[in-house]
Amino acid sequence: MKSEKQTFPVPRSQSPCSFAPLILLVAIELVIYIVTTGLVLLPVLLPNLGISGGHSHHSYVTIAIGVLLLVTYQVLFILLCVSAFCTVTTPPGDIPSWLRSDGKSDLHSYSNLLQAVERKRDGSPRFCRKTMAYKPDRAHYCAEVGRCVLQYQTFSVSLNSAIGFYNYKYYLLTVFYGFCTSAWVVGACLPDVMDSWPPFSRLPDSSPPPSVAAAVPLPIGARSLLDMGAADLQRRIEFGVNALVFPSVVDDDETSQYIVDATMLFTLVAAVLLLIPCLVLCVLHGYLIMRGYTLYEWRQVLDGKRAKGISLFDYGGLHNVALTLGVYPTLWLLPTRSGIEGNGIFFPEQERMQ
Repeated sequence: MKSEKQTFPVPRSQSPCSFAPLILLVAIELVIYIVTTGLVLLPVLLPNLGISGGHSHHSYVTIAIGVLLLVTYQVLFILLCVSAFCTVTTPPGDIPSWLRSDGKSDLHSYSNLLQAVERKRDGSPRFCRKTMAYKPDRAHYCAEVGRCVLQYQTFSVSLNSAIGFYNYKYYLLTVFYGFCTSAWVVGACLPDVMDSWPPFSRLPDSSPPPSVAAAVPLPIGARSLLDMGAADLQRRIEFGVNALVFPSVVDDDETSQYIVDATMLFTLVAAVLLLIPCLVLCVLHGYLIMRGYTLYEWRQVLDGKRAKGISLFDYGGLHNVALTLGVYPTLWLLPTRSGIEGNGIFFPEQERMQ
């Protein structure tokens, strides 16, 4: 059965600060994008544009590689933005009106309508008293949005969105491209950071100008913090303090270089902090898809609320992927729902999928 277009409004958490994580995440991604594009890639293509001084001579091969890396990063970042936008703006799926009841109607009639595998212990269909609706298979109540969600996965705090049948693929692509872009940024920024910051840098120590060192000196004991590069680290800290307190005694070129180095370090740390959870989520959801579980069902298994073993909706690895990402492999990595069959209410029987 082909998917039906959802007309329900996008559910959101009503907390006053519910959008704060999303705004912070967008701001961090924009900073990472600007720094990576402006300080890492463009100086390779336009040597006179960079102020970091890390690129002096560029062959045609280097420029060609730089163009390839630049285009690849732009494509990955665009796919990340589109996937995240679709995740946030696409309703996850709500229980339709024909399954809503006062709970006193003919159970036999609703049981025939649902054709559900999941039942209560007495064999009757599952009923949600909070939304006054009979629940299809895999539908569960989401407390954050105050409604039942079809094929409920989880509520994403960072995106302020419930993840269900209709936006699950977008969520997976958001996590996947978040990992790809973060890994790319780490690989691009790490060499420059290692060349600029102790204890990675093996450059000889250069003493700061007397006017800068005398303005706000640091304790001599700070030099014993690191065996290698401690003096350079102290010099950079002293320079950063004096650049803020006594900007008149600091050379403009050195100030620019210090800002570039600090920005690159911040970008690297931010990318690593984004890469780790994205990698964990990619591995976790990949495992759950192959096993035929949603994240909510897996939590129930871990909590002992659901029996361990083979999932009732495990149709084999390839079929599970096709039901999640679509029947066209060429569209799996694109933020589109073309080829995804079903409507989140009815699910095929396992015998028919073997």
